[in-house]
Order: sequence, then C-alpha cells, then structure tokens
Amino acid sequence: MKNNIILNIEERNFDRLTFDNKIPVLVLFYAKRCVVCKMLYPILEEIAEYYFRKLKIYSVDVDRYETLAQRFRLKGIPTVLMFKNGEVVEKIVGFNSKKNLDNIVKYHLRNDFNV
Repeated sequence: MKNNIILNIEERNFDRLTFDNKIPVLVLFYAKRCVVCKMLYPILEEIAEYYFRKLKIYSVDVDRYETLAQRFRLKGIPTVLMFKNGEVVEKIVGFNSKKNLDNIVKYHLRNDFNV
C-alpha cells in the first residue's frame, strides 16, 4: 500500500486538493536536497497508511513550487501544514517523531472520527 500513498501535488491543483477536501489534509513541504525531509517521509507514509480514508497526505517540492512556500510564509523545510475545513490548523517545522505527529493528527481528528 505504501506506493503512492503520499501524492506529490502541484500549484495548479493545490487549492482543490487541500481546501476542498472533505477530510483533513497534511501537506509536507520538502526539497529533494533536504536530508531531514527524507527522514520524515517514511514516518508520514506510516501515518498515511494508518489513517487511510480519514486523512490525506500530500507533498509539495518547494524548489519547484516556490510560490506555494511563499504563500504560506514557510521559514524552513521540512514544514508540515495540516488543513481542516479549508483552514491551516497546524504548522510543524522541522523533524518530529512519529509519536508527536500521531498525537497532532489524533487531536485534529478526534472531533470528526472515532480514532
């Protein structure tokens, strides 16, 4: 199931996939050159697999879509933004443990689903 569980999205479909989604969305802003991003990615894959159908996870290459990074005033990578009901409800900068990320996801899902 891990193949393509985190989809790369582009600027042209960003708003539709994040703001118009019926379920909460995590977006990883990363760069291919970023070692910490590579460490975080497998953790997010596990979270995406665990919360399948309750949470969508996408990724955005900030080197390719710099305007999206500017739009959300990102100061560093990796940055993870959580969108819920069309709004950014969480901003996580840098590496975080699976436990911490899981707790953040649970916090934001608990009112919507039985997690």
